[in-house]
Amino acid sequence: MAIRHDSPGRRSIQVEREVPGTAEQVWAALATGPGISSWFYPTDVEERAGGVLCYHTGYQMDSEARITVWDPPHRFSHEGRDCGEDGPPTLTEWTIEPRADGRCLVGVVHTVFTESDDWDESLLSFEAGWPQVLAILDLYLGHFRNPPASIVRALATLDAGAHDAWVALLGALGAEGLAPGAPWSLSAPGAADLAGVLEEARPGRQPYAGFPLAQPAAGVAGGRTPQAASILMARTRTSMRRVQAAWRPVATAAAVLSLFAAPLAAQSGHNLERPAHWKARYDDGTADSDRRYVVMRPGWHVFAGPGGLFWDPGSFASGAYGVSSTIFLFPEGDPEQSGSTRLDSPFGLFLGGSGLEAEGARYVAFELRNDRHFRVAEHAGGAVHDLVPWTAHDAVVTLGPEDSGPIENVLAVDVRGDRTVFYLNDAQIAELPGERVTLDGVIGVRAGAGLSIHVTEVDIGPNRREE
Repeated sequence: MAIRHDSPGRRSIQVEREVPGTAEQVWAALATGPGISSWFYPTDVEERAGGVLCYHTGYQMDSEARITVWDPPHRFSHEGRDCGEDGPPTLTEWTIEPRADGRCLVGVVHTVFTESDDWDESLLSFEAGWPQVLAILDLYLGHFRNPPASIVRALATLDAGAHDAWVALLGALGAEGLAPGAPWSLSAPGAADLAGVLEEARPGRQPYAGFPLAQPAAGVAGGRTPQAASILMARTRTSMRRVQAAWRPVATAAAVLSLFAAPLAAQSGHNLERPAHWKARYDDGTADSDRRYVVMRPGWHVFAGPGGLFWDPGSFASGAYGVSSTIFLFPEGDPEQSGSTRLDSPFGLFLGGSGLEAEGARYVAFELRNDRHFRVAEHAGGAVHDLVPWTAHDAVVTLGPEDSGPIENVLAVDVRGDRTVFYLNDAQIAELPGERVTLDGVIGVRAGAGLSIHVTEVDIGPNRREE
C-alpha cells in the first residue's frame, strides 16, 4: 500500500477487507449511529447527505464531519478535520460491494486535501490504523451483531516510543511471549476474570493484539498502541450493564498498567497539565501547585506531597445521588521527593464539600488505608469527627511490600435520603442514617501525604444500588 496522488491538492490511501454479512447488514454497522456505536465509538449520525456524523471518542474529544454522499447500502462519505483543526480538510469514503456466500468487500479511501507532503505521516498512520478497525468490524459482523454488542474502552497515553509502548501493553495484558492460538487470561481485583486465546499479535506502525473470549461471556478483547487501549465486546442475553460493570475495571487496569510501565519520574515533566478547572487545598497550607495533580489518561494522577483535597468546582450533588471512583495506589512516590509512597497515608473520596478554600472548610471523607482499614469522618473547620472509626475490612485491596505495580480499589457511595450506604469493591461496608450527616455539596478526591495515586474517574449520577 502507498500514498496515491490522485490529482493536484489531493493525497489518499485505500484499505479493503472482506467481511461477513449482506450489504444491508454491513451498511447498518458502518453508516448508522446505533450500528457504529456497537463496535467502534459512540456515534450520532444524521442519515442524509448534508447531515452531521459525530464520533464521541471520549475525554471531551469529539470528531465531527459533514456527510457528502449518502447512497444506501452501497456508498457514503464524509468531510472533516481528521488531521486536527489546524490541518487540511479530509474526506473519508466508504464503499460496500456484495460478494458471494453472504459476504461483502468493504473499502475505505482516506483523502487529505493538500499538495504538501508534510501530512504524509498522518496518511500513513491512517493506512496503518484502518486494518485494525476493519478487523474489529469483521469480528462484530461475524459474532456480535445479534444480539447487539456491548463495548468498554480504556485509554492511556504512554510517553514512550511505539516499540516500548507495545512491550508495555503486552506485559500489562499478560500476553508477552505468547504465540497465536495460545490460551490467555487476565485478572484484576474486584472484577470478572477474562479468559480466551491470543488470536493475533501484530507489531508495526500501530501494533494490535486480539483475544477472542470465552469467559465471562463470548466476546473479544483487544489492545493497541501507540495509545494503549483495551477494547472489550460481549455477546450475551444477560444485562449488558452487568457485563460492562465487570469488565470496565479490567480494561482500565490494563490501560493504567501500561501507562505506568515506564517510571513515573520520567512522566512528571512540564508536558503534563493539571485537570482543567480543578482546585486543590493542602493540609499544610502550602500554595497550589500545577505539578502535584496532573492529567494522565485515563484520568488524573496525584503526586500528593502534602496531603490535600482535589476537586472540580462543578462536581456538585444534592439530595439523593450516587458517586463512584476507581483509585489506583502506586508504590512509587513523588518523583521530586526521596523515598517511596507512604503507605500509611489515607486516600479516597470526599462528599458534601463547602467553603473548601476557606478556614472553615467542611466535608465528609470516605478514606482507605493500606493496612486494610477504612473510615468515614466529618471535617469542619479543622475539627474531625469520626462517623465510622477506622475499621478493618477484607474488601480493602492493599499494596504488599513486594508489589511492583499498582493496586485498585473502587469506592462508591449511595446517598438515599433516609440513609447513606458505603461500598468498596462491590461490597457494602458501612451504612449511616440520613440524619447523621448532610452530603449536599462538592465531591472530589482526598489524598494523604506522600501518596502516589491514580484516579480514573469520579462518576456522579443517580443511585446505583438497589436492595
